[in-house]
Amino acid sequence: GGTVLPGSVRIAGKAATGVTSGQATFALRHGRLGKGGRMLAEAIAADAVLARESTGWGLRGRVFQQGKTAGTLLDLTNIPVTAAFPNRLRPIKADLSSFSARINGIPVKGDVTYQVAAPVPLTYRLELPEVPLAVLIRSFPVKNLVVAKGSASASVRGSGLSHGEFRGDVIARLSNVQGTYGGKKLALVNLSTRAAASFSTGKIAATGSLKADGGLFDGKKLAASFAYRLVDGLVTLNGGDFAMDRTRINFTEISGAIPKKISAAGESKFPINLRFSGICCRQDESGVDNLFGNLNAMLVTDAGGRRLEGDGAVTAPSLTYKGKGVGSLAARFVLAKGKGNATVTGKVLGGDLTASANGDPFAAQRAASFTVNLAGVQGAGLTDVL
Repeated sequence: GGTVLPGSVRIAGKAATGVTSGQATFALRHGRLGKGGRMLAEAIAADAVLARESTGWGLRGRVFQQGKTAGTLLDLTNIPVTAAFPNRLRPIKADLSSFSARINGIPVKGDVTYQVAAPVPLTYRLELPEVPLAVLIRSFPVKNLVVAKGSASASVRGSGLSHGEFRGDVIARLSNVQGTYGGKKLALVNLSTRAAASFSTGKIAATGSLKADGGLFDGKKLAASFAYRLVDGLVTLNGGDFAMDRTRINFTEISGAIPKKISAAGESKFPINLRFSGICCRQDESGVDNLFGNLNAMLVTDAGGRRLEGDGAVTAPSLTYKGKGVGSLAARFVLAKGKGNATVTGKVLGGDLTASANGDPFAAQRAASFTVNLAGVQGAGLTDVL
């Protein structure tokens, strides 16, 4: 709603050529914008002039807000509007140039251009200038995270069609973060991501990378980097490198479908389907190399709590202890409500290992059983690692 102020209109023309001269002025005051019973913006104002130009008609105007409003989502700081029309007043181009606004206190600025005759009609640039991270956390809270210091910035540049197909480049960064997570001190000098993203036929796709450095969590140094890809609901991480103090983890690939919640008869389920390969985990000179495997399970939540149901397999072809190779392992496991079992086979120090375990992994207080058999261990191999 709002109030349209008295304006003026002066137009002249002919039937054969359309409108050829004239000018019109428009003004709006006390405008309101809402959706679904929620007030998004109040005190909206707009001024515009439509006038004859050399190549047709031009509209020039501005949308803004009269004073500050509290409790609304949008603050339309300054939105210049221009548009071009031929003599028959059908729009052929529109611009929102160098606009600025705030969404729930978060500043946004940019440009939007729409040209009817262009192969890709819509082009846009959106910028999130450097803003205190605490402002973002108010809109996007993270459980157990308390931010005392830090800033965030982002930009999106792209193009698209009018019927919901877009593609563009995204850059986002967090800087000099300090706070706590789960009551433990957290600090991060830099966390940044770059991605090429698209939206078409209702599907999102993205390819990019993420890097974090200068991190500290509970007194331990942190750093991480990996590439990522999202296509047809499948997320794939590649070339990962994670370090925490003396522990370092690398991986070639980890992939899995984005889970979709399944609800029925007092319980909810999230399918978890993961594939991983080339995982290397080392602490000093000990660890595992080239680990690979899979997990096909459901995360089930009901009145009794949470549990995993499904099966998986893990193979560790190379185990190292103090720089010496000590063998390899392969494991399979099955999880069900109130029970689970796992079997392990492998070669350790030249001997044959077989092991099994049974019990409920989500109820440690309940009885569990296991057996381990190791035969044929070579004394020389044992001596090498002691």
